[in-house]
Amino acid sequence: MAHRLACETALHTIQQRIKDKVEFQTNYANVFTQIRHLTNQLNFYDRPNKPGCISLEDFQNYLLQRMNFISLNTEIEYLFYHYDEGMIGYIDYKDFINQLYESTENYLPILTVDAVNTLEKIRSAFLSNMKTEQHNFLMFLIRLRDRLNVDESGYCARLTVIDQLFSLIVTSGKSNASVLSKKDLSSLIKFFDLRKNDTVHVPTLLRYLKVRSPSLARDLLFLSLFPLVCHVSISQAFDPGGL
Repeated sequence: MAHRLACETALHTIQQRIKDKVEFQTNYANVFTQIRHLTNQLNFYDRPNKPGCISLEDFQNYLLQRMNFISLNTEIEYLFYHYDEGMIGYIDYKDFINQLYESTENYLPILTVDAVNTLEKIRSAFLSNMKTEQHNFLMFLIRLRDRLNVDESGYCARLTVIDQLFSLIVTSGKSNASVLSKKDLSSLIKFFDLRKNDTVHVPTLLRYLKVRSPSLARDLLFLSLFPLVCHVSISQAFDPGGL
């Protein structure tokens, strides 16, 4: 038991040191910039026969040389084998990074039918006609994001999201708004409390709001390739081609 605890402590320590080093290398940029930086760094070691993977030797070279983790070879090996579950001598470095940062970038919660219906009601509250619906809805998403106090990880207090979303719906003046209550919104928003601590991951919520439900599964597959809404320009985040 003591040995296991010591291993878990060592694992946590070296993972935190990696994150601290990346934070320093990116001049304390937001977490999404840090993830991109680390991904680009490890991408250098990509091999044609193992795309998206990094070997133990290259992993050691990166941490020992590029991050200057001198005398931590044992901890580096333990970290590598922790992620090399199949013992194949390679790890998927994007999976490693996602777990390192507990990244929600590719996490897409599965919604119930009622939750999807609520999404459609929200969209309907802001769509006027087929010719202008895209512009109107993009403006709604921009107004919603501007009202929220989003932290560097893309999170905002759950009650704040519900209140601001409800306020925008009520002030939209659309007849559809009357069929939505705060209870409806709360039932939807709970799916985006990815940390289970009464916060909402705003980029993921906006991804779902952006997509029409008839092709939800297909469109969200493509959305995993899109930039996150937080910390990117409005023109990038709300690319009309993505709707």
